[in-house]
Amino acid sequence: GIISMAENIHACLGKYDVLSSQISEVRRELNSKCDSFDSRLNALENAVASLVGRGSLRGHQLEVTFAELEERRRRATNIIVYNLPESSYLRNARKAAEDDLTRIKNELAKLNPAFSALVKRVYRFGNRVLGKKRPMAVIFESQSAATNVLTVNRTERVLRAYPDRTPN
Repeated sequence: GIISMAENIHACLGKYDVLSSQISEVRRELNSKCDSFDSRLNALENAVASLVGRGSLRGHQLEVTFAELEERRRRATNIIVYNLPESSYLRNARKAAEDDLTRIKNELAKLNPAFSALVKRVYRFGNRVLGKKRPMAVIFESQSAATNVLTVNRTERVLRAYPDRTPN
């Protein structure tokens, strides 16, 4: 009775400590991202201020800057996964893509069962070479979904996954 309750309380406290440290890590990461975002926003505001009223060349640079921002926003919903085995469907691209989607959903479910429902689509980079594993882009419904997967994976290490920093 009392001993088992004490053991349960002790187990709960241990889990609380783990969750508390994970929350602290997420908080530090979020603060770091906010600081990074603020500094990038300040740099952009300064760049825009220097571009205003300086002719069409500067206008073009402003357009390029905004295009880059839009591209970064678009990629924020993606992660890149490495070392996931290739599909056994060599001649049927549609079946191979379905197989890749099933594989990544199964791997994401190991992190958290809810993650597999957040995947919008997947695709592999480059041409298939027998014996090599191509990186896979996983596109989620939202930036927060991609961030949550990366955060949980950082401690669980189920996938070799990173944010999408591919060039335009």
